Amino acid sequence: MLALATVAAPPARADEDAARDHDVLRMALLAAADPANPLNRVFIENRGRPGKEIVVHPTTAHRGSILFSIVDSLEAKGELAPGLAADLRRRDSMPPLALDAPALRHPLIVFEDLEAEPRQAWNDASTFGGISPQPWDLAGAFWKRHPESWGWAWPYRPGYAADGRTAVVLLGEGPAPHGMVAIYLLVQVEGGWRIVGQWREIFR
Repeated sequence: MLALATVAAPPARADEDAARDHDVLRMALLAAADPANPLNRVFIENRGRPGKEIVVHPTTAHRGSILFSIVDSLEAKGELAPGLAADLRRRDSMPPLALDAPALRHPLIVFEDLEAEPRQAWNDASTFGGISPQPWDLAGAFWKRHPESWGWAWPYRPGYAADGRTAVVLLGEGPAPHGMVAIYLLVQVEGGWRIVGQWREIFR
C-alpha cells in the first residue's frame, strides 16, 4: 500500500504564482495612488491635495482577516464571481509573499515595515506621556514620516476564479481611527490585468 504525501508546488509553479500576484497587486496599488480614481476623492477632500506615494508593507498580510466578510458580502450580492472569497481565504493560509519585486518597483510605491512604528510606540509609552498610544497618535507619527503620501496599504494575496483570469485584491488601508479596506476586482486582458470593479469601506 502506497503512503500518501503532500507535495509542495514545484519552484517554477511557485515563481509563476508569485509573478502573477505581483502583477495583480501592482494594478491595485497604483489605483490606490491614482488621483483620478473616484475612490480617492475622500482623501483629497480631507487632506486638501492628492498624495505623491503610497506606503506599502514589504510582505502580504495573512492569517484569518475579519476583513474577508466584506468580500463575502460582495459575492453574496452578485458583485463578485462565486469562489473568489473562498480562494482569497485559501491563499491567506499561505506564507506571506515578499513584495519587493520588479513588478512593484515604482516611484509611487514606497516600502516600509508598518509594524515598526506601533511596536516602538507601545515599547516606549513615555512618548505619549506615559500612557498607551491611541490611533490618532500613531496616525500622527505616520504622517510626520510621510507627509505627502496617500497613506499606507497592506495587501493580502489575491484570490482567483477557477480559470485564473479573474482576481480579487483586498488592501487594508490607513491611517484611519477604526481602519478601512479597499477591494479591487480585476480581469486578465492581453498584456496584463484591468480593474473592472472597486469598493472601499471606512469603518466608523
